[in-house]
Amino acid sequence: MTRFNTAILGSLILVLATGALAQNADLSGTWRAKTTSAQGSAEQTITFKQTGNSFTGEMITSQGSKEVIKDGKVDGDQIEFTVERKRPTGETADVPYKGKINGDEVSGTFTGATGRSVEWTAKREGK
Repeated sequence: MTRFNTAILGSLILVLATGALAQNADLSGTWRAKTTSAQGSAEQTITFKQTGNSFTGEMITSQGSKEVIKDGKVDGDQIEFTVERKRPTGETADVPYKGKINGDEVSGTFTGATGRSVEWTAKREGK
């Protein structure tokens, strides 16, 4: 094998290894979340259960209500999911969340009941 071929092969291995490291972040675990809106702030506890690039889980609101997390997707450091939220009228509505993972922190937005964008942040517990 020539030096040129060895250099190309080494470069290819480096590129493939770097791509393998750029996999999706792992959300699995319990997170403390906080939302901030015009109505004030509230805290939630979120439990994510991730398999590959998808996840499910539940969110426990500051009032103690459990909300199901569904349709969770991870793409690199970006996440999207839907929370099934019970309205005061008794109906349920799907609330879409988006966020960006940065280590043991997530920040993003969701669409509130008024149709406005609400900011949320979360930190992984135990770290």
